[in-house]
Amino acid sequence: MSFSQENETKMSAQLSNGSFTRIFDNYSNLYNLTKIELGLNFQRPKGDFYFYATYGYKTNIISSEDKALGKTQFAYKSHMIGGSFAYHLLSNQKKVRPYLGLSILSEVATNYRDGYLGRMNYGIINYYTYLTVYPYNSYNSNFYQSTPLLGTISLGCDFRLSKDVRLNFSMGYSLRKMKYKYLEWYDGDNYREMLKNVPVESKMFHHINAQLGLSYTFSLKKKSDSPRLYQ
Repeated sequence: MSFSQENETKMSAQLSNGSFTRIFDNYSNLYNLTKIELGLNFQRPKGDFYFYATYGYKTNIISSEDKALGKTQFAYKSHMIGGSFAYHLLSNQKKVRPYLGLSILSEVATNYRDGYLGRMNYGIINYYTYLTVYPYNSYNSNFYQSTPLLGTISLGCDFRLSKDVRLNFSMGYSLRKMKYKYLEWYDGDNYREMLKNVPVESKMFHHINAQLGLSYTFSLKKKSDSPRLYQ
């Protein structure tokens, strides 16, 4: 006589925080992303599938050197929604399990629309650049518009803290699509008004990221009084 674990479907909630830094260029703009996720956990004997609806809160992070130059910490704030999927290998009875994760997010609101971006590095800044060409001053800047896509693929491990609570850590690659405008103007120009007629451009960025999260799995069904037995 033995106990047999049936396939189960449960609810799962997850809170996580991750940091992103750019790769494949000479700039290292940093971003922080906090995610709240709610979805379904399909438990199987050899692994679990997770499907989440995701809300993300994204901000910029600046270095001490940038702060000394007058840049503002968390000047950029972004609200994102989307979904994610994860497959955790091995039974959920294991203390440590590897997993593969995928997520896609899109920005739905930001405080930084038409905010200044660096001319070359597209980083968050609080000023535009200028060039004096006698007898006029010439100014230019990139202006942030939106982030319609942030896609991430990650590999990690989760650690069982209790029957329903797990700690997870992952590292991954992210592809970010950003929309922006570029404008040049001179003394006396109303550049904010001019900006309305400037076409929107797009640029792709590559990032690596590290994420730490905590997940809780729970059932909405009433538990049976005793396990089912098989002979």
